[in-house]
Amino acid sequence: MKIAYMYHHLSAIYLLSCDSREVPFRDMLFWGELSNLSSYPLYYLNHQNKKDRYKIRFFQILQKILYCSIRIPILTSKLLLYISEPRPKRHIAAIFPVYLMGIIWSSKILFQKPLKSPRSLQFRPVPQLDIQDIFLV
Repeated sequence: MKIAYMYHHLSAIYLLSCDSREVPFRDMLFWGELSNLSSYPLYYLNHQNKKDRYKIRFFQILQKILYCSIRIPILTSKLLLYISEPRPKRHIAAIFPVYLMGIIWSSKILFQKPLKSPRSLQFRPVPQLDIQDIFLV
């Protein structure tokens, strides 16, 4: 995993140094970081001593929607557009493995089970008050 992260970041550094007419890096970076938006609070919440299971579950679902809906259809179309345009393809060795990492991570997110709320935190109906209970004072 560490090697994949190193490759990911070295690839990003390399692509930042490339001519923007050859590599649409700003567009790729925008969509890539937008897809990661829900991952930051989820990471933070998962590393807290006291875990807020409702928030964790909310951000897991948000991550599933945001990350996967950007990484699979949008970045796939961006990659296909890059390949089909008459640009030099020498940067594909930096782009494709990072794209593939996003697809693999999307599949892991899609098939992971969301965190279940403990029984003590699950919804319970509010008990109904009897009109006689009000006058007990």
